[in-house]
Amino acid sequence: LDIVDYEIDDNLQDGDMKEIQVGPKPEDTVLVMKYQDNIIVPIKVLSFGFSLAKGLLVGDKILCPLHNAGFDVKTGQPEQGPVIDGLKTFPVQRKNGKVVVSVPKTGWENKP
Repeated sequence: LDIVDYEIDDNLQDGDMKEIQVGPKPEDTVLVMKYQDNIIVPIKVLSFGFSLAKGLLVGDKILCPLHNAGFDVKTGQPEQGPVIDGLKTFPVQRKNGKVVVSVPKTGWENKP
């Protein structure tokens, strides 16, 4: 499986969210958020075709502003509806003042 690493500066504050485009199409985007001071969780951005970057982070859950669907920020699993599927999550690490998100070149856009 071919993996591509994407880097952003590690300057997010707790609760901050940032979109990173990881492919040629706008929907090839992940959301990186800082949670509990030291956990940074990347997830696929779209929920029902709407960007979760406009959502609300409540505890360890991100809420979709369109339908109020809730997802666990660590696992991407649904926690409240209306929702059928969870969100894809990706490995992340910190290196030299950067946040590095590892995304497969293909197949990541599928369901979790």
